[in-house]
Amino acid sequence: MQEEESILKTYLIKILAEVIALHYKYYKNEDFETFEEYLNGYKSFLLVESKEEKVKLYREVDDILLNEHSLFFAHYILDKSIFCISVEENS
Repeated sequence: MQEEESILKTYLIKILAEVIALHYKYYKNEDFETFEEYLNGYKSFLLVESKEEKVKLYREVDDILLNEHSLFFAHYILDKSIFCISVEENS
């Protein structure tokens, strides 16, 4: 069961990174929801309850955003609207 949960977390992280990058592509930082709200949209996919686990997922999504989309989160506050920074725009 733990192996299955690990696979689900891996895909959840990838999905969240892609959805957030897509939002940024079209809307930049306008009307971003909180990370908590994005995570809640996938509650049936995987149950993540503890704050520590949510922050860990947030950081892992941030890693994918940086490595694959040249974006990173400006903060790790779960209940504050997401704000992304583009590495490409700042170079």
